[in-house]
Amino acid sequence: SGPQDLRWVPVPSCNVDFGVNAINAPCSSATAHVYTTCFVKSGSDPAAPTLVGMPFLFSSGSSPFKVAMQSQTGSVWGLAWNRSTRELYSAAFVKFGAGLGPAGIGGIYATDVQKQKTKTFADLAALGIPVGGPSASDPLQCAYADAVGKAGLGDMDISDDDRLLFVTNLYNKSLVIIPTESPTAASIMEFKIPDPGCNQGDYAVGAVEYYNGRVYLGVTCTAESSRSKSNFFFHIYSFDLL
Repeated sequence: SGPQDLRWVPVPSCNVDFGVNAINAPCSSATAHVYTTCFVKSGSDPAAPTLVGMPFLFSSGSSPFKVAMQSQTGSVWGLAWNRSTRELYSAAFVKFGAGLGPAGIGGIYATDVQKQKTKTFADLAALGIPVGGPSASDPLQCAYADAVGKAGLGDMDISDDDRLLFVTNLYNKSLVIIPTESPTAASIMEFKIPDPGCNQGDYAVGAVEYYNGRVYLGVTCTAESSRSKSNFFFHIYSFDLL
């Protein structure tokens, strides 16, 4: 009784239907939402939104709704949606002028978008993953900007089965793989993203995308030492999980 993935059918037989659905198939655009981050000036309203949502089929008359606020997440950028738990993950991001959240520079948060409740999902720094940090503690100090793109976390994505989170570590120039079920220092994996041959080893990692069992990683040759346009390149790595 009930749906089965194995069926016995006598032959000849007609009108036998068997539905197959890809796990990563998109949901209905009529019910889907899109989410993005907002950056709040350090020291301003702690209730100001840092995560907002909109209907996928939004129009000029649609208004964004608040999902999380500054006091809950602080400055975040990388996002990932867990369809199983219906939670939105957000990763701490170093940005000039915007303060970090309660979990600090290595924080990843999980937000129940329906209840608008946010909790710390993981603190990678506390779990033994070096994530660096700015030389200045005040996000409004000019020296704080030196850590942008070089410390903390970058982009984030999630596997089709919602079991693994993938986030780039801007400080270690690495990919961090985190189980979505009770992550620990022992269960988290980190893989160095190699220099693709950039001039004087000047490269930065950032983008991450999971697709059909592979993780794709964006790497930029920054040319920050040579300051030559001829040394500026963008590369994409393919990371096989098997």
